[in-house]
Amino acid sequence: MSLPVAFGGRVLPVTFLAESGTGYANVCRMVSLAHVAGGRESPRLDSRLLPEHSPGVIVLAHWDCLPALRELVSVFGGGSVFVDLRRHLARGDAERNRRLAAAARAAGAGVCCSNGPWYHDASRARLHDALTAVRLNSSLAAVRGRLKPNAHWLLKPPGEMEALFAGRGRAVLNTAAIAERCSRFSLPEWLRDRYSFPEVELPAGYNAQSWLDREFYLIRRHGLAGFLLVYRRVAELAREVMLGLGYGDAETPLEWLAPGLGRGSPVSMLTGYLIGLSHVDPLACGLSLDRFLSEDTGSYPDIDLDFPRDVR
Repeated sequence: MSLPVAFGGRVLPVTFLAESGTGYANVCRMVSLAHVAGGRESPRLDSRLLPEHSPGVIVLAHWDCLPALRELVSVFGGGSVFVDLRRHLARGDAERNRRLAAAARAAGAGVCCSNGPWYHDASRARLHDALTAVRLNSSLAAVRGRLKPNAHWLLKPPGEMEALFAGRGRAVLNTAAIAERCSRFSLPEWLRDRYSFPEVELPAGYNAQSWLDREFYLIRRHGLAGFLLVYRRVAELAREVMLGLGYGDAETPLEWLAPGLGRGSPVSMLTGYLIGLSHVDPLACGLSLDRFLSEDTGSYPDIDLDFPRDVR
């Protein structure tokens, strides 16, 4: 996830990658904080918020601002901060990469290589140009200076990238190492930690993955992802009010101390249990998903959230 980060008076784009469940949670939190601070149109994350959200996160930067790079290294550590080199076969590539590599050495960061892709295939370059003109509410001729100079801003296969960076072996090796570090983290496995309490004896036929697969299929089929996230946000807001009233503390997970826990048929949804809308494990209780969500659902399902009077 790339976010604009404010380093003092300068705002620079920074890419955050999760290499663990903790890192994923921290990246999600940073995205939320950036949008709270800058709004939907211009999210911005204050660099002073980085230290408390650094565990489990790898950072990529594509610029040579030495003070900002040093700040990132001091927060995330040299082994988790990389300056991203790119070659689009455009004028100035070689000189820019030399400058970026020098900044990485001076800051104690590593180097990696990517292509900053905007599309998956060169044939989509013209479509990207058209979408850029639409976004800027102008014609292609008028925005020519804002368009990419060629069709090399694409996702290239490993062999082509190795050839492009033949003289930068360390950057190629670091890129592979970053991919390996991130591949160790599996979101489904992290979510299954909700079931890691040893005192709970799971029933026969318990299979969280197949249940989740069916729920995700139904969520996509009925377009419910945003609907569920809105309810999640309502529960978060209620929790913030609850904390402001002095109940619990900020370290208590939402699902352990949520003032808006759902009731009725929504508790049969494992996704709701995992994101904190319910305290009931539908698999452990042998509930039926079809009562809440099925192939034939024709409207938004009904989710009831109960709030104590003072929180409401």
